[in-house]
Amino acid sequence: MHAFSTAVAEWAGGHGYSPIMIMDFVAYASALPGIDRARVGTGRNGFTVRVMQRLEPHQARLGWRVTADGWVIFR
Repeated sequence: MHAFSTAVAEWAGGHGYSPIMIMDFVAYASALPGIDRARVGTGRNGFTVRVMQRLEPHQARLGWRVTADGWVIFR
């Protein structure tokens, strides 16, 4: 499952909604039958790097593997 991009209304910019939306996307993808990984962007993208850094400390507890190129592997 891939998330292509995120966007919020101009008034909502700078409040951290995009990372929350991506975290929700990853949680949703992890619960879907037949989905074993999700991609949230490329490893070269600053937003992706920040999201992956937020996920990394939790990967062992969740049983996920976070990769440098934007993939979260669930199984």
